[in-house]
Amino acid sequence: MPKQLREWINNKEKLLNTAPYTQRLNTGAHPKYPYLEAELIEWVKEARSQLKTVTRYMVQAKTRLLAKKESYQANYPDIKNAKFSQKWIDGFMSRHKLINRRKTTVAQHFPEDYVKQQGNFLSYILYRRNEHNYPLSLIGNMDETLMAFNLPSNNTIGQSGTKTVSILSTGHEHSNFTVVLACMADGIKLPPVIIFKLKNIPREVFPDDVIICTNSEGWMNESEMT
Repeated sequence: MPKQLREWINNKEKLLNTAPYTQRLNTGAHPKYPYLEAELIEWVKEARSQLKTVTRYMVQAKTRLLAKKESYQANYPDIKNAKFSQKWIDGFMSRHKLINRRKTTVAQHFPEDYVKQQGNFLSYILYRRNEHNYPLSLIGNMDETLMAFNLPSNNTIGQSGTKTVSILSTGHEHSNFTVVLACMADGIKLPPVIIFKLKNIPREVFPDDVIICTNSEGWMNESEMT
């Protein structure tokens, strides 16, 4: 077996967890600013212990902020010119066994016969169109979805090997509004409809190409449909 292939097999897990744009595997060797990294990894661990989301760009911003400390600039004269690029973040994460993690949730699946259901629905639409000679401009597809005012990220940096990944929310993820999107079979997209759970429309400036509605439930009903 070739030596290079043996190295790939021995480093399989590390290769799989390495960012796709990383050109070298040994990016985690010999930190240039060990004291800064020690403070940075403690910041990451503290944030994760509080179930806060930590992203690569947050780590990059925190690193650049720490680099402005007088103590680090005194110990590391060249730190003023350091870019702390995403490649440097790759090395930092590799040195401290950090990887990008996704919040653990229960997966949702389509029904087993969803392809059959799609076919039946399409056949029904075609039958009704032929029966009544509906123009394409009167055949539409509409969907409404709840949107949260607070959208916490499902991804965070975390320690490799952790089985459960939790992320703290602000408690406002249940404060929702409804967005309704629709398009016609001839390709025309209808203006989005936003429905707030309020009595009156807020005195805010909304885009002209968006329809704003309010009702006590906060979702589409017969009055909004008409």
